[in-house]
Amino acid sequence: MPEWLKELDIQVLLSINGGNTHFLDSFMWLSSGKIIWLPLYIALAYIIFKSYTLRVAITILLVMGLIFFITDYMNSHFIRPYIARLRPSQLDSPVGELIRVLHDYRGGRYGCPSAHASNTWGLTFFLIFLFRHKWITFFMCCWAFILCYSRMYLGVHYPSDILGGMLWGGFVSTIIYQISIRLKLISSPSSSRYLLLPTWVGLAIFLAISVISLLNTY
Repeated sequence: MPEWLKELDIQVLLSINGGNTHFLDSFMWLSSGKIIWLPLYIALAYIIFKSYTLRVAITILLVMGLIFFITDYMNSHFIRPYIARLRPSQLDSPVGELIRVLHDYRGGRYGCPSAHASNTWGLTFFLIFLFRHKWITFFMCCWAFILCYSRMYLGVHYPSDILGGMLWGGFVSTIIYQISIRLKLISSPSSSRYLLLPTWVGLAIFLAISVISLLNTY
């Protein structure tokens, strides 16, 4: 990476990480969690079973599981160790002493590319291809963006880590979706009746996070 691009990467990270308020500290910390999004995943599984036959729905879930496995396992076991780029939050990283850390959370040693970014964007791209529904597309892109932003806010990823994870997740998702279509494993949904459910569930989670963050502010 050219020096000017490295410097830009650092400056953008420090700007995001340093733009702190008590509300954002709580909001980004909660948004970055995994368990809190469980209702969204359940809602997505629900509409898949409502929109497809049982066989196709199970196949879609297996394909999604394969995407997660590749984006996460390949990332953590092969790509990250090969690139070996320290997370900015690590004390021995070039910017370790400049990063503001919340709750003593520094993440693992290496962070390029971001697993959060590859997983969230892998899921987002797959759902965009699968449902081709404007509100699902809009919400999932906003959801993935906020989760990725939270990782930079917490100081555990550079912007380039996020971009790399997004590209990796999008690549894996696109390839697997195209293979699934060519093998006729999945098809267009037979019903669009329940497709807004994940959007409403996701918005409700963001509302709950906002309320909790406001309460934590005072």
